[in-house]
Amino acid sequence: MSKTCQNCNQINLPQATFCSNCASPLPPSNVGGQQQGNQQWNQPNFGGQQGQNFAQTANSGGGASQKATAALILAIAGFFCCSIFTTIPAIFVGWMEMNAIKAGQSPKDGLMFAQWGFWIGIIATVLHIGGMGLWFLLVLLSAASNPYGGY
Repeated sequence: MSKTCQNCNQINLPQATFCSNCASPLPPSNVGGQQQGNQQWNQPNFGGQQGQNFAQTANSGGGASQKATAALILAIAGFFCCSIFTTIPAIFVGWMEMNAIKAGQSPKDGLMFAQWGFWIGIIATVLHIGGMGLWFLLVLLSAASNPYGGY
């Protein structure tokens, strides 16, 4: 059973949390009288406001998701100091977040961060592996150029 966006009338996948057209939060689906996905938690009543769906409030605050931001931070850190120990996770986190955005499970605001994290992670990984290979080649050449074995 697909979900229809209340904002733009776009038909979305049943497991989607956000609309694939306008990125509006979608209502949770009911299966057998029980809610799937986000559970509703009421926030306390501050200043006369009515309780809101906590999961929708947290996810619809605008901006990129934590996974998209993490992918970008891991890629930048790996590019400058942490080598492949953070660039390879940046590639995987960016890839997973791009797929979640395409499926409507994450807000579209994080797509740019996820893409940048993914591509910077790939570029940094290739550069670091190439640099390690070049360093190893230079070590072998320097060892081969010394006829006395370093003594």
